[in-house]
Formats: sequence, C-alpha cells, structure tokens
Amino acid sequence: MFNNETYKTEIAQGNQKFFRKMMDITADELLHFAMGFLRNKEIAEEIVSDVFVKIWSNRSDIESILNLKSYLFICVKNGCLSHLRKAKNDKLGLTRKVRWI
Repeated sequence: MFNNETYKTEIAQGNQKFFRKMMDITADELLHFAMGFLRNKEIAEEIVSDVFVKIWSNRSDIESILNLKSYLFICVKNGCLSHLRKAKNDKLGLTRKVRWI
C-alpha cells in the first residue's frame, strides 16, 4: 500500500518516479477489477492505461482527491461501463445520428 498524501503531492509536482511506483502498486489490482467487468484482457489493459494517462495529464488536480486508490477504481469502473455501453449500442445499431426535420 502506498502513502496517499505523499504520492499525491509528489505526482502533483510531476515526480515520474512516484507516478511509476503508484502504477506498479495498483496496476495488477485495477486490471483484475476491470477484467471482472469486461472479460477481455486487452480492453481491460487499455482502460487501465487510459486511467493512468488521464491521471498524469491532470496531475495538478490530484491533491484534491481524498482517496487516490478509491479514485483509481472509480475511474476504471466508469471506463468499463462506458465501454460496455458503447459496445451494446454499436451491437444494436444505436449510433447517434442527427436527424433534421
């Protein structure tokens, strides 16, 4: 487990070493969590990777997150649900089309 406050402060300051450590500590658990939703390792890996990219891109806001680990899981869950929703809509042919009246 990692120290939430130390990691948030260091990552917010752009410390790539702490960001990499956070990824190393949480990636397997997040991947397993995503696999529970998706049953597809490649897509699960992509969603977890996207979450880490978004965290790094918005690192200046990371200190406002109360519990970083919980936040990561919520982001992965939301990514999985968005993927499943999109896949369902694509399968049903429910892509959004603009209709002009």
